[in-house]
Amino acid sequence: MSRPADKFNDEPMVRKPILMPPTLITEIEKMAKKASEQEKRSVSFAEVVRRALMEYDPNAKTDNDEILNTLLDGIIKSTKETTQVVRKLNKKLDKSYKELMHGDNG
Repeated sequence: MSRPADKFNDEPMVRKPILMPPTLITEIEKMAKKASEQEKRSVSFAEVVRRALMEYDPNAKTDNDEILNTLLDGIIKSTKETTQVVRKLNKKLDKSYKELMHGDNG
């Protein structure tokens, strides 16, 4: 079975130090260990990172994007409804003000 990172096996590897938080390092190490157990072969930290990079799609929508879009749609709808109510209230206030002013002058 071909793995996404296999296509790089023919290329010479180049060392590239990367900075990441310790918690992320721990998570990747756990992933490598789990993959090693599942595949019954050694899966390195670097291989997990390579696999993740092969799967990464910067244009893909994430669940967060969908959640944010849903929230924004709700906020926009609510804002439009609130604006309509405020406009109606302003019309009533304007009418009441004119009636009060007319009554004082009459």
